[in-house]
This record gives sequence, C-alpha cells and structure tokens, in this order.
Amino acid sequence: MNPRREQFIRVAMARLRKRYSYEPQCRAIASKMYVRWLEKKRKISKKAERYETTLNRSDRKLVSKKT
Repeated sequence: MNPRREQFIRVAMARLRKRYSYEPQCRAIASKMYVRWLEKKRKISKKAERYETTLNRSDRKLVSKKT
C-alpha cells in the first residue's frame, strides 16, 4: 500500500473516531476523504500545467514581436 495513503487514512481515522465510533463506517469516510483529496490535487496540478503553457505561449509571442 502507498505510504502516503496509509498516513492520510491514519490521521483521518484519528480525527473521525469521535464522531463515528463504528470502525467500518469511519474507514469508509476516511477513504472517501482520501479520494477527494487526490482529485483535488490532480485538478490543481492540471490548472498549473495550463497556466504554464499559456505563459509559454505568451513568451513566444513576445519573442516573435521583437524580431
């Protein structure tokens, strides 16, 4: 198993134990939290890639105007 996932689930379980004492339910909610975190992380990285490509395009335009 992924060590980052294990750590995330462990911390999430610790936070959720007070609210959800039934362990399978707590584990399911912690797992869903991890999936949402991954999706959020992927969206952010895609936005960063798009931003970098738009910067590169604008740089090319500036270079072509100078020559």
